[in-house]
Amino acid sequence: MRFHFGPIPETPDFVPEPPWQAMKEPTPWLMQLLAILVSLIAGGVIGALWFWFTPLKSALIETKFAPWALVALLWLIPVHEAVHALVHPGRGLSDRTCIGLWLSRGLFYAHCHGPMSRNRFIAILIAPFVVLSVVPLIVCALTGTAHPLPVTGSIVNALLACGDLLGVMLIVWQIPRHATIQNQTWRTYWQSSPVAPQLEHG
Repeated sequence: MRFHFGPIPETPDFVPEPPWQAMKEPTPWLMQLLAILVSLIAGGVIGALWFWFTPLKSALIETKFAPWALVALLWLIPVHEAVHALVHPGRGLSDRTCIGLWLSRGLFYAHCHGPMSRNRFIAILIAPFVVLSVVPLIVCALTGTAHPLPVTGSIVNALLACGDLLGVMLIVWQIPRHATIQNQTWRTYWQSSPVAPQLEHG
């Protein structure tokens, strides 16, 4: 694992030439609009599920949730990126994983250098949504509780995971199941041949 300050560093030994193809992405404005839409849908669905399957309605009467939402913002960002990293090849401990902070953009990120399978890439993107938004909801629904920490963390994370969820949709829509994916900074490239096992798990 490496740490980096600034934008996502380039992968120097990766040249995105054929057979690599760039994943088609919407224009920045359309991407932003789609991200807002996905955020509202994901946050709304998770929030509704909390109301339906946990005693959240009665908890709202007894507890002030607004301060907890601010607390959730503080711990969610690093934990969210840590969950991304744990799904990287090598569980985020190899030199392929880069944990970065881009202060001028206010971004904290977990980036993985090198090729990986399409399914691994999707798992990396969706893992924080499942671990931080869905799992707490299931646990609280089964135990009949609605503590402010998991509730606010789950809903706020669902709102913040819009970019990850949108990325999953773009990949599923465009890239074949057995393809290999690799990033060069923010851009995503793919080729149809499967990734070598030693690269996938190294």
